[in-house]
Amino acid sequence: MVQPARDRPGPVGRERRTSREAVLAAALRLADAEGASALSMRRVANEVGVPVMTLYGFVRTKQDLVQAVSERVFEDLFKSGRSQGTPAERLRRGARELWAALREHPVVVELVLADAVPSAVFDDVREAFLDILADAGLSDHQALDAMGAFFCIALGFAVAGATREGGVGRADDEVRRLQRLHPTDYPRLTAIAPHYLSHLSAESFTGAVEHLIAGFGITAFSTQP
Repeated sequence: MVQPARDRPGPVGRERRTSREAVLAAALRLADAEGASALSMRRVANEVGVPVMTLYGFVRTKQDLVQAVSERVFEDLFKSGRSQGTPAERLRRGARELWAALREHPVVVELVLADAVPSAVFDDVREAFLDILADAGLSDHQALDAMGAFFCIALGFAVAGATREGGVGRADDEVRRLQRLHPTDYPRLTAIAPHYLSHLSAESFTGAVEHLIAGFGITAFSTQP
């Protein structure tokens, strides 16, 4: 005898395995692989393996999905050792964590540049940076300027890194293009062409952070009054 549809058991264990966390993990994985355009309710539902209507039980709208995915990227920043070390040491650690998160999840860079990420997503990160800068003795205005500079450095390096890694051979093509420039017109570019990509390296990022720390006078301060 055929059971009525309402009495048939669903796929064994599916509902137990599906959760908001599983939905966000699948959405982030999909978006990192294919870009922000992949963040549609239908694509994410297919990735999780549930009907679209089931997905709405975990995220209400596409904007809710975008916000939740972005929050997931930043939720673990500054959780360990947030107050340990001098302000300079904490800034180095925080800047590296922020840059690493943006590089690991290029979709967030895309969403930020498209102004699709609600500003509230960054509140915890901004508060953490402002705490460090206040401990360094900066005024509110100086701290705001410094925070903006650190954020721009992390975002800029993440954008440049994503562009460099975005296409097969794209970075090498740029080096070859620079080498073909006429040395009379572009003597400096042609001279540094073989080493051009080094300005996107981790060492260059570290150097930029150190310049900011020194420029705002943070190295002279400690965490103790």
